[in-house]
Amino acid sequence: MKTPPLKNAVEISELHGKFDTLPHIKRANLEVGDSAKVCAIFGSGEGLTGERFWVVITKVDKATGCYQGFVNNCLVHSASHDVHFRDVILFEPRHIYDVVLRSEAAEMNRKRREEMSKPGFKNVSLKAHEENKTLQDTDDTSA
Repeated sequence: MKTPPLKNAVEISELHGKFDTLPHIKRANLEVGDSAKVCAIFGSGEGLTGERFWVVITKVDKATGCYQGFVNNCLVHSASHDVHFRDVILFEPRHIYDVVLRSEAAEMNRKRREEMSKPGFKNVSLKAHEENKTLQDTDDTSA
């Protein structure tokens, strides 16, 4: 398990006012299966100094108020902060920028499946892939 240096979302919100931090009650009452967005610190203070990412909570320590979870997306700047996809990290409510509750994620997935099952649904990614393949085939035959 890693304990990477993470930005304090509450402090940054208060200092810079670029976003509103979530209420403490929402950050401090997450459960296993919920997701939290946190930000690893890197750099010397000039330019890009952090990278935000999602963590799925796997353990809640009620005594300390800390969360444990695994990183749930690929990171661009892992070489700078040593946090990688599927790493297990420890963090506190003050580090949390945003949350997605397990119940909210389940509802979003249900709506996505419902939309995909409708007649005439087209997967835009697949459509773009098919169009690119058609263009490549045309280019190959015209040469």
